[in-house]
Amino acid sequence: MSIKLGVPSKGRLMEKTFDWFGARGVGLSRSESEREYAGAVTGVEGVDLVLLSAGEIPRELAAGRIHLGVTGTDLVREKLVQWDQQVEPLAELGFGHADLIIAVPACWVDVTTLDDLDAAAAAFRARHGFRLRIATKYHRLVREFLREAGVADYQLVDSQGATEGTVKNLTAEAIADDGGVEPAVLPLNLAGASIDDYEQVTHMLTTQFGRLDVLVHCAAQFTGLTPLHELKPTDMATIMHVNVTAPWLLTRSLLGLLAARQSAVVWIDDADARRSNAFWGAYGLSKAALWKMQDTWAQELDATSSIRMLSFSPPPMFTALRRLAFPAIAPSQLETPERNAERLLQLVRGSSTA
Repeated sequence: MSIKLGVPSKGRLMEKTFDWFGARGVGLSRSESEREYAGAVTGVEGVDLVLLSAGEIPRELAAGRIHLGVTGTDLVREKLVQWDQQVEPLAELGFGHADLIIAVPACWVDVTTLDDLDAAAAAFRARHGFRLRIATKYHRLVREFLREAGVADYQLVDSQGATEGTVKNLTAEAIADDGGVEPAVLPLNLAGASIDDYEQVTHMLTTQFGRLDVLVHCAAQFTGLTPLHELKPTDMATIMHVNVTAPWLLTRSLLGLLAARQSAVVWIDDADARRSNAFWGAYGLSKAALWKMQDTWAQELDATSSIRMLSFSPPPMFTALRRLAFPAIAPSQLETPERNAERLLQLVRGSSTA
């Protein structure tokens, strides 16, 4: 009998889960087709990989159709009644942290605590004749949280789409949502983005956040170790554009927003690749050019701007790019991206000179 391991089928949770197991010598991968929820396990025998939505995993565990699962504790508590009698937590993996956020319209200036919310809910019912509506996807979690806080005069309404839109659409007066699992995401195809696309990124950051503290250039195009004379012209053009031209375009577009405060631009260096090593081809050339760009920009802005241009050269890590270059290398020989993310933060904060 094999053990069935349930893992989120897409997104950051899937990637983080794959990295977590990979760093411990267990390789997880999905099929090449994004529409097929099939995967493979290497490094250990007797384990079958089952790809599911994160919300399905608690119910599949409780039903006994999978034996181990990776999902959020918020989803376990939300999906399962008396969850602690149906499943048992084994380990915290250290990613996907989130907070439950109760939000009211900005014009409710006198509602800043849960006691204020309780008073506002009572006043709302007295004035309108029905309970204050709170839109959420997490009914059980919100109900337990508000009961413990002493908030009673409300009703929960289900949110199927963007929860924050319910207030604008007048179907709720407040919202309760997951406040920390996923960052705001604006997809940008660096291989084909236009000048207008970069300006749209700047506009979105300016209007929605009004600030930009750090820009990290970590996207990279790599097609494998190839002699220069065998490299396809289209691959050469794409690699140089994604790895060199696109970071220049994005940084150039964001310089004004970055200059508004003491910000940093971090350029991920690959010292081994940019040195004169055979077969690294266009990728090596692009990394050499990127390093020169960072150094030039740092000198140009040194006396006129508070923007810090920083170069970060991590050691070999267990990533898809590294596996493409060295498919036989053992994960135990490589560092994890999470550990180097901590070092990058130290560099940005000024406590490291990596």
